[in-house]
Amino acid sequence: SRCCGIYMTNRGMAVLMMRLDELPPTTPATEDGQPSDSTLAPISHVDSTTARVIALATEPYFASRQMFVLVCEPLVDIMPPARFTGMFLNPLLALANDKVANVRLAAALVISQKLIASAEYRDHPEVKAAYDRLKQDTDRDVRHNASLPSPSQSSSTQSSSSSSTPAHSIPLINSNVDNKT
Repeated sequence: SRCCGIYMTNRGMAVLMMRLDELPPTTPATEDGQPSDSTLAPISHVDSTTARVIALATEPYFASRQMFVLVCEPLVDIMPPARFTGMFLNPLLALANDKVANVRLAAALVISQKLIASAEYRDHPEVKAAYDRLKQDTDRDVRHNASLPSPSQSSSTQSSSSSSTPAHSIPLINSNVDNKT
């Protein structure tokens, strides 16, 4: 998908950011002088990439803000909690108050399914406040998705039921809609 010049899936962006972050200050060269892994960029691009991702949270287009939430979903699992909190948590929680229901819907799913389900974040006062706000949202779909059981709770419920339908899914962006709202 294309958003603010970033062409990646949300999982691809997360992997790219983690791989860039793990690089030493310069990419080591092989004996013939070529970079040892030509798919990796120098570490100097980490700040630029991270800034571009964080900038999605404040873009005028709702699809960009929604993309930020989608990028945050896998980052909760793969980034150290202190780093995720320092870079992504506040912009993510701010989107729980977004004027567009689809952005709040995506935020509700990430907050309820990832943050509240995680021991590192569930007792964070701002996460709790955003979660409580989303459960009281004016949009019924947002309220519903904020109230879904966490994956650990739903797996025990699903194992006793015959349904194989997933408990949740993050909504896709409709590219045919004028999304500047």
